[in-house]
Amino acid sequence: GKALDERSYLPKGTEPSLIKFDKRVPAGHLWMMGDNRGFSYDSRGHMGGPGGGFVDEDLVVGKVFSLIWPWSRAEIVHRPATFEGVPDAR
Repeated sequence: GKALDERSYLPKGTEPSLIKFDKRVPAGHLWMMGDNRGFSYDSRGHMGGPGGGFVDEDLVVGKVFSLIWPWSRAEIVHRPATFEGVPDAR
C-alpha cells in the first residue's frame, strides 16, 4: 500500500515508472518490474493482455542472485534495504 524508495537500486537518473498504474496484486500472483524501467517490457507492458500483467507464482522457478551481463556490471545481487518494511505475503 506504500510506494518504495527505489533510489538505492535503480540506475542513477532512472525514474521508477513513466507509466501510471495502480494495481492490487491478487493472491498467488506477482507484479514484475524491470530494473531498466525506461526499456523494460515488464508487467506494465502486459496490463492490457491476458492475466493483466500478473504472473502466477507457480510459474516462478528461481530467485535472482547475480547479474552477469554485461560483464562490466557483474555482481552478486542483494535484497535492497527498502524491502525490509514490506510484509511477506505469505
